Amino acid sequence: MDRIVSDRQAGRQHADFLAHDMELDHVGPFTLDVALILRVRRGLWARVGCPRTQASAGCIWNDIMDREFDRQVERTKHRPIADGRISVPAALVFLVAHLATLLAMLWPANSLAWKIGMVSMFPLPAIYPLLKRITYWPQAWLGVAMNMAILVVWSALQNTISPAAIMLLAGCWSWTLYYDTIYACQDKRDDVKAGVKSTALLFGGRIRSVLSGFALLFVACFAAAGYLNGQGTPFYLLGVGGAAIHLFRQLHGVDLDDVKSCLIAFEKNGFSFGSIVWFGLFADYVVSRGLVHPI
Repeated sequence: MDRIVSDRQAGRQHADFLAHDMELDHVGPFTLDVALILRVRRGLWARVGCPRTQASAGCIWNDIMDREFDRQVERTKHRPIADGRISVPAALVFLVAHLATLLAMLWPANSLAWKIGMVSMFPLPAIYPLLKRITYWPQAWLGVAMNMAILVVWSALQNTISPAAIMLLAGCWSWTLYYDTIYACQDKRDDVKAGVKSTALLFGGRIRSVLSGFALLFVACFAAAGYLNGQGTPFYLLGVGGAAIHLFRQLHGVDLDDVKSCLIAFEKNGFSFGSIVWFGLFADYVVSRGLVHPI
């Protein structure tokens, strides 16, 4: 069965995990664990429910808006809407079904989470495809749109937004620019012909240095969010340290002019990187709850 979800959007592990988070009654240091464990990890809850629905809705809208561009790019010209296997009206019906499901999931939320969730669901993802036509920084907008789920989770649990949540959002914003710029490197030549703008084209020969800066910013913000939220040693050793090693090893090894190498690096941000961050958070949670005692 043909998938309407584009590979670009489907690879991103960004979602609104509100449906699951509202079942949790833990607050304090556990909040950051929940926000990141549910935010980054591909597996368990990340495969079902609200996260998949929100990601799919964004994919559908993106593919509708970019169908003319996709026809001009070798890698994307056979996407179902671009090649006509799925009509635009049919895609819009599918999109409405996703949005209705998301609204039902968001309905029981408190007022703050509801307001943030509505912004996250509608204007932010709706505007993103348009920015590729007017600015070389569409990834900057994408970083906000794809990571607002952090604030939805936080506000759903605590009915407030703390400095740790803002720091976490800033870190994930920089991570989005890191991995989506690598992704955009796959289509640099075709994007120039099609008139699509991206940070991959903007950074040019400086791209590896700039990506190093985004990776460093993520690590710094991630560590700062942990500090503000009272995370423990396992968080820093396994989560922050492991993430830093992974990002900089990946950046050293990826060939930014090779399509296959860029795709592999991009996908590892969901699988390998997500697993590292999840494990660091989970280990910190287990130790902090006294379930195991570090040697």
